[in-house]
Amino acid sequence: MPLNSARASFSNVECGDYYGNASVSGSVNISGNNYANNSSVSVTLNNLSNSNGDKNVAAAVLEYEPNVGYGVGVVNVSNGSGATMQGITSDSGSWAAGFWSDQIYGTTYGPELIVDNHGTMNGQANNSVGSAFGFHNYNLYGGLNLTNESGATCSATAKGNAGGIDSYCYYGAINFVNNGTATGASSGVNVGCVTPIGLNLYTFDTTNRAPIYCENNGYISGSATGGQTNSPFGARVWAQGGSMRLINRGTIKGTTWGGGGFNQAVGVYCGGNVGDDWVVNTGQMIAEGGPGWALGVENDGSNNGNSPYIGTINILNSGVISNGVTSGQASSGIYGGIGVVLWVSSGPTYLTNTATGTIYGGYMGIWAGVYGGPITIYNSGNIYGGGGEAMHLGDGNDTVYLTGSPTVTGVMNGGNGNNSLVFNINGTLQYVNGNAANSGNNLSSYGLGTSGSIVVSGKTYSWQNFNVSGTVGGPSTGTYYYMQNRTSGLVIDSKGSTSVGSQVGQYAKVNSANLKWRLAASDSGYYYIQNQTSGLYLDGGGSTANGSAVKQWSYDSSYNLQWQLVASDSGYYYVKNRATGMYLDGGGATANGAALKQWGYVNSSNLQWSFQ
Repeated sequence: MPLNSARASFSNVECGDYYGNASVSGSVNISGNNYANNSSVSVTLNNLSNSNGDKNVAAAVLEYEPNVGYGVGVVNVSNGSGATMQGITSDSGSWAAGFWSDQIYGTTYGPELIVDNHGTMNGQANNSVGSAFGFHNYNLYGGLNLTNESGATCSATAKGNAGGIDSYCYYGAINFVNNGTATGASSGVNVGCVTPIGLNLYTFDTTNRAPIYCENNGYISGSATGGQTNSPFGARVWAQGGSMRLINRGTIKGTTWGGGGFNQAVGVYCGGNVGDDWVVNTGQMIAEGGPGWALGVENDGSNNGNSPYIGTINILNSGVISNGVTSGQASSGIYGGIGVVLWVSSGPTYLTNTATGTIYGGYMGIWAGVYGGPITIYNSGNIYGGGGEAMHLGDGNDTVYLTGSPTVTGVMNGGNGNNSLVFNINGTLQYVNGNAANSGNNLSSYGLGTSGSIVVSGKTYSWQNFNVSGTVGGPSTGTYYYMQNRTSGLVIDSKGSTSVGSQVGQYAKVNSANLKWRLAASDSGYYYIQNQTSGLYLDGGGSTANGSAVKQWSYDSSYNLQWQLVASDSGYYYVKNRATGMYLDGGGATANGAALKQWGYVNSSNLQWSFQ
């Protein structure tokens, strides 16, 4: 049926697919700028004709922009709670989609398509090699805003490829929030390769540097069974020209079961080419059933003529990132299960694994291959490598900081480059390179080589290709530190005063002796804390009142001047006065010059300090 007639009748719609010569057929075509569905729109189409021999698509709802010179403006689509958009086909090689959108020309300054799904979008390709999508969108110019609400579902099932949510925006940004479910499931018996994806988002704008914002608070899954080669992805999120932001508070999972040949399982693959990449995980990123990775982040930015922007990778994990498979080779060449894979070009990578975070690999925890960008890892949580290495970094000059009470299973291998491993961990140093520790807590006093191990309170930390420094059991005596508050980031400041009884304050960290303090041991685990400028000591003054001031005083043997460091987590400490039992308190102040106070114990970051 001609497109104009189809628009008039809102049935048996057929239009061309921008990918090529595909024929897309369905029940409802969106002709205006607003479409709201509150019922069931379902189509089963077989025997789809296409004289060009290309793919055929059965879609329940079509949003197609034929006016390639001008466009029709922003289109708003709502699928109500309990409503359904479903496309089904059994044609060999055909595709199916619940919702299918092709937009050719629009604006690059905002979204051309805004979708709010409260119901169900489902595609089913019940044929030998066909593909299916719950939601599919292609924009040549213009972006997408998509929200999959709580209780909503975007799902696809096929013997070929399946995508729960699939969107390409060549010149436009993508903003996506998932509070519901997005799944792609392939059961490709006798199919050469199946790649089901729960979520697939791409932008390609290197001119305007269109970004992607992706937030998951629900469940996203890609799963495969029975194909000759299975390569499921929970999510792929790639911004070719701009920044990429991925925030996961829910679950993203890639699962493969059965099949022959190469099989791999990927939880998340994300990154970009010209821009910064940010990944924040407080939920779960899981890959299971086959070798591969739970989280892979790639940044190809470099200082060459093709890509003059050097991008960064920033990862913050306080949840679980895990692929527990112990053996096998993936189609990507990855061996076994790896927690985090980093492809780092020229720009730096910063990975923070907090005290509640777990990075788990049945074969290796973190892998960066032979890539040249510098990597900095801050770990106070759990990193596990079942194949013998907790991490294997690349060719750059890499730095790993261990703080708090981390668990690191397997050797930490710095790879090539000039690498540093810095300890600031709690516990008792028991053994150094197999010998009893007898030279204190400062590791520099042991003359450690680039390969070795220490045992701290029963935990073993082993390394290769690292220069090692730092302390065990907290800050060491005799070294000057900044004492930085966990809430504000301000550090303790003597204000340059040398007067006995002068009040102590807080200040932003700069290179000043006024801000530097060192520990001098007393007895029973208590310390004097002395300022570098004044030579005076922190004094609790004997007060037990909340909010009382902290002062400086000349040395005496009074308990007012003695403090105990009580480990919190991630390298932070409560600093407790021996005379009063009160704690140093930043008070939540963020202004330079704010007074330093004392407070009774509460579980608050205002009372927690790091020694840097």
